[in-house]
Amino acid sequence: MKTHLNQTESTFGTNLPFVSPRPRRGERFRQHWRRLLSKQLEGMRRRSSHSRRGFRQVQQLEDRVVLSAFNPVLTAPDGSAGSLRDIINQANSNGEDDVITLGAGKWRIGLGNSNGQDNANLTGDLDLTEGNRTIVFEGAGVGSTIIDASGTDRAFHIFQNVTAVFRNLSIRNGVARDDGLSGSEPTERDSIGGAILSVGGNVELSGVEVSNNIAFGTNNASGNGYRGIGGAIAIYNASLTATDSSFTRNVAQGGNGASGVSGVVEGGGGFDGTDGRNGGIAYGGAVFADSTQLVVTGSTFTLNRARAGFGGVGGAAGDGASGAVGGQGARGGDGADAGGGAIYLKFGSLNLSDSSLSSNSAIGGDSGQGGAAGKGGESAGGAVASQGGRGGYSREAGDAVGGAISVELANATVTRSSIIGNLAQGGTGRTGGDGGDGGDGSARAASGVLGGDGADG
Repeated sequence: MKTHLNQTESTFGTNLPFVSPRPRRGERFRQHWRRLLSKQLEGMRRRSSHSRRGFRQVQQLEDRVVLSAFNPVLTAPDGSAGSLRDIINQANSNGEDDVITLGAGKWRIGLGNSNGQDNANLTGDLDLTEGNRTIVFEGAGVGSTIIDASGTDRAFHIFQNVTAVFRNLSIRNGVARDDGLSGSEPTERDSIGGAILSVGGNVELSGVEVSNNIAFGTNNASGNGYRGIGGAIAIYNASLTATDSSFTRNVAQGGNGASGVSGVVEGGGGFDGTDGRNGGIAYGGAVFADSTQLVVTGSTFTLNRARAGFGGVGGAAGDGASGAVGGQGARGGDGADAGGGAIYLKFGSLNLSDSSLSSNSAIGGDSGQGGAAGKGGESAGGAVASQGGRGGYSREAGDAVGGAISVELANATVTRSSIIGNLAQGGTGRTGGDGGDGGDGSARAASGVLGGDGADG
């Protein structure tokens, strides 16, 4: 017969047989030693149990991420060996996570785009391209370490699946004149992300100042004004975390629409002018986020602005030729809408806590003035002179929503934060065009027609 001990009671096993009730002398001796052995085993079991209670188990640690460390040279010209751009090129291709330490001073971006937007980190903004990797920029403090885009381009363009971390530094003087697509020219597309543009890349700011950047939607000479989106940051399909950071004097500026073309004199009556085109919208004076998780903690937004573009002036009409009526003045273009003087969130979520938003503004664009009508043609021989045309209408001025925050189709939570002194103001409606004068005649002249209606602001 066998006796078993549970594993939870002891790590030792035994297979001792039962002792005869009337052992012989030799058997009694062996039995004595077995009892001693049993006591020793019991003592060992108890000591083992006590030891396990106070035992510090050595466990295998998870894999530790070792960052590749870089120290660029402040005085190296942009693009040369050792410059910040050169170091980023190395980090983009080493297959590792990286930390770039930036000492005190101004780190200037000096190489402008010469053939449209460059996305290979050769010119213009600094392109962070290595997916599924983290790149950390560690500064010496706000106002001490300054990444200065110098009005050349935006400062950073972050690509899909890159995580960019900025700590203890300032990002200033970025100007976005395009939407980040390779080869884009300023006169062809909207302007997105004045300091940082991220499409699918996560961004983390800790102790960072982002100031005096602009997404500058250009005026359009032949169509609607281009949009200005995200004066400091524009981010899509990713996450943005800002902790103990500040956003100051950033601007999203929509471009103005083109003016209409004037009509010409025509024997059968003056040609009408063409309509003015619409202004470009402006969203997110500091931050524009779409399909993004936005978390802001302990940060400030001050004097940021979303300013929409104006509608173009309607084209003036041509005068009528002899005996013909004047043309109709064309309509002025619509002023564009503006939203989110500090933050505009289209889709996603916003969690704002322990932060302050003050003196930010969203201003709608003015409508374009209606075009003047053409003068009626002269008459002779006692006939009544022809009428002048009707002046063009001025269409709608732009709306404005969310002097501080505008949330479109997203969830927003705001806790322990101050939102004071922000402004949302619609644009101004301009006047309609003047009606054309009646033509001169040897008998009597016709009266002019009324000018067009002005638009509501």
